[in-house]
Amino acid sequence: VALLRGLNPQKPVYVQAFVSDDVPREFVQTRRTLLNLLREYDSLGGAAVQVRVVPTERYSDAAREAEQNFQIRPQEEVSEEGARARRYDVYLGVAFECGTDEVVIPFLDRKLPVEYELTRSLRVVAQTQRRKVGVLKTDVDLFGGFDYQSMRQNPEWDIVTELKQQYKVVPVNPDQDYPKDLDALVVPMASS
Repeated sequence: VALLRGLNPQKPVYVQAFVSDDVPREFVQTRRTLLNLLREYDSLGGAAVQVRVVPTERYSDAAREAEQNFQIRPQEEVSEEGARARRYDVYLGVAFECGTDEVVIPFLDRKLPVEYELTRSLRVVAQTQRRKVGVLKTDVDLFGGFDYQSMRQNPEWDIVTELKQQYKVVPVNPDQDYPKDLDALVVPMASS
């Protein structure tokens, strides 16, 4: 509530949610929570938060908009209903925009705390400047990259992906002076 009331109406946050009408029963509560929270954010945020909920089905104009503008794609889910399984293409994606900043939640899995994800994304996109976290380069390459020994691409570690959702994350070379503008430094230890 404090975050929403503290937003600047001169710099509004635009929230677009692409949501399926028909979801498996395992996702009914997640969908309901998402829609209720978006209504609440819209109400409490006043002119500083503009919410648009787009009912989205696969191959629709809304689905094309979600994919082209925000890389939001359907998640295929299979639900056991009675004696048979039914396949669903589920959209539960949300995009936040404020000025040139953008944060996208491509899919709200039912295991994620919806309020936390929405509030974090709103806070990140509304800030004029993100805190800066450095990750020291060690034998543990958290940023991933090409491994010349195995001749394959290593993916970025989940911790870096998660940190990037809230902070500006930069690699830090141990052979040089650390940047003075870092708010925190992560040092991965290969031995542990």
